[in-house]
Amino acid sequence: MKIVFFAREIRRAGTTTHMFTLAKYLVKNGHKVTIFSYWDDNKVGDFIKKFREENIVLRYIPFPNDDDLESKGIPVKLVLLIKLLLSFIIGFFLLFKEKPDIIHVHFPVTSFIANVYRKIKGTPIVITHHTGNMRPMFLYAKADEVIAVSSEVAETAKKVFTYPATKVNIVFNGIEEDIFNVYTSECEKQALRTEQGLPKDDVILLYVGSIEYKKGLDILLKACSIVKEKLENKKFKTIILGSGDDEWFNELVVENKVEDIIIRRPFQNPIPYYRLSDIMVLPSRVEGFGLVCVEAMMSGLVTVRSNVEGAADQIQNGVDGFIFNNENAEELADIILNLIEDDLLRSKIAKCGQEKALKKFTAKKMFEDTVRVYEKAIKKC
Repeated sequence: MKIVFFAREIRRAGTTTHMFTLAKYLVKNGHKVTIFSYWDDNKVGDFIKKFREENIVLRYIPFPNDDDLESKGIPVKLVLLIKLLLSFIIGFFLLFKEKPDIIHVHFPVTSFIANVYRKIKGTPIVITHHTGNMRPMFLYAKADEVIAVSSEVAETAKKVFTYPATKVNIVFNGIEEDIFNVYTSECEKQALRTEQGLPKDDVILLYVGSIEYKKGLDILLKACSIVKEKLENKKFKTIILGSGDDEWFNELVVENKVEDIIIRRPFQNPIPYYRLSDIMVLPSRVEGFGLVCVEAMMSGLVTVRSNVEGAADQIQNGVDGFIFNNENAEELADIILNLIEDDLLRSKIAKCGQEKALKKFTAKKMFEDTVRVYEKAIKKC
């Protein structure tokens, strides 16, 4: 099959990781994948290189992006309008040049270009909804088939866009086993900690993601403050691996008096950090799936996350991970405290979580399930 992905922007986010992994497996299995998107080489040049190394074709389209909201000298609305028109002309031209068998939209706002082409050529459209934060939009074109990355996202897609249940397919995000399911001996773990200047004997918590309000960093730091007050003998550290609103984050650290236990690192390859950490925490207020949780589970960490989209699909609470009520820092603190104090519990839960990830959340399964949705859409057209 010739497949075109539509993405508003290639950026440092789970959606980009998802597209890369899916496209990589599609290409490996004989399909051609071309991605129509905007990107900034200065911000994601390393990502762009990875795509091209896997023979994934990239076509630049100047879709409106967050940087346009800060344009100076020209009214923002005019900038957005010009970029939309340019995107339509370029995208439409490239579709006629590419002649895809199917169009896979990853950012619903870009579906209007695919829809016009569908009206002319009859090419089916599949839309993946990566988040439950949906609302009706003027440029949205309904798909022939919908992929939802979690049960909650599926229900929201049905309600907001009135899709029948038969058109909504749940396909969980998947990750590559040979990258994340790598055994790390205690000796290797200690060596990684030494390399990063981290204490060898502390229990290490890890957060991977952007630094912004919706990700719930204030909830995590408040929970860490509570744990710090209650712990007597055992020491712990929390690594924050991500970039974003530095001023807000620094204020939170001071406000919660956790300067001595918080270790900040800019966003980078998280794999070494999965290998040296013990507990993964995702305190998000909003998610679509929470891909980093699956990465952590497959890497052998105990995963703790808020009860937003994707949580129930990933974790059976107390069996293969832990789920706390969104915004409840005290409940999160209790879970963290129990895990820090109970080495056997950490080991047991981590093992069960890893087994689940290897069964339900592999890239191979995601690829196979997605191809079935493509075939279903093509048969209808």
